[in-house]
Amino acid sequence: MKYYHLTKQFYQSIESSNNCILLETGKFDQQNRYSYLFNNPVDILEVYQLKDIPDLFTGIEESINKKYYVAGYMNYECGYHFEHVVNDFKSSEPIAWFGVYRDPAIFDHTTGKWHKKYNSFVNNLTTDFYNLEDLSLAISRKEYAKKIEIIKDYIAAGDVYQINFTDTYKFKFTGSAVRLYLDLLACQNVSYASIIKNKHCIIISLSPELFLRIEKNIITAKPMKGTITRASTGQQDNRLKKKLAGDTKNRAEMLMIVDLLRNDLGRICEINTIEVKDLFRVETYNTLHQMVSVIQGKIRSDTSYYELFRAL
Repeated sequence: MKYYHLTKQFYQSIESSNNCILLETGKFDQQNRYSYLFNNPVDILEVYQLKDIPDLFTGIEESINKKYYVAGYMNYECGYHFEHVVNDFKSSEPIAWFGVYRDPAIFDHTTGKWHKKYNSFVNNLTTDFYNLEDLSLAISRKEYAKKIEIIKDYIAAGDVYQINFTDTYKFKFTGSAVRLYLDLLACQNVSYASIIKNKHCIIISLSPELFLRIEKNIITAKPMKGTITRASTGQQDNRLKKKLAGDTKNRAEMLMIVDLLRNDLGRICEINTIEVKDLFRVETYNTLHQMVSVIQGKIRSDTSYYELFRAL
């Protein structure tokens, strides 16, 4: 099937807009054939401290009940509220920001047509270049090694069985964030790419992983664990794909996360409805093969968005 891409003129419109959200599909299939543009919100919901998160979700529920669309982001620190890590956390910038929209402009990549035409804001990009410099990890090699030893001790003691250890990569940036986004998307087409642009910041995100999707009371999660670099020839590439599919370490890691998600979904799904639809499947991307699994359940009809986030 032929798939159509968004035009350069469209991205020119994104560049100078505000309170605008693009949710773009860059890797196409029947469940990922649309991209969505949200613009000109009728209201903005934002919070700066943890104690206001329940009120935020009340606002989200009320907006959706009024047939509006809600799109936005939550910072990492919002997890402190759901996991009770700290009593409170305040920020000078929003830790959660959502726009309330009448409806999105929807682009169908199978037809190349908009279901609702977007409004073009400008004729040209304000700038078509960008520059990154002074790139560095926020953590030193010494501190990194120390934390790895602590993690090993936790695992050996049985306190944890898996830790996702991450850090911040810092750099100075000038120029067009939209152009950077387009270059990243060209390097690695993903199903879940986005640009969020408001008065506080510009967020660009490119993820291959479906956290959750709800359609007709069916909730789907699609975790990813385990990657292997692709080879230059088809025969070698197929061998690497089979190697990943049968790799003991990656299969064990995938089972851990599938078990975790089954448990989490059990908090909000009807009894005996959770199924693992696809275990240890290997998907192919531009530069690597990726192991995935698909888990589904029937979500209880009385589940609020707050309960959904608290569970997951």
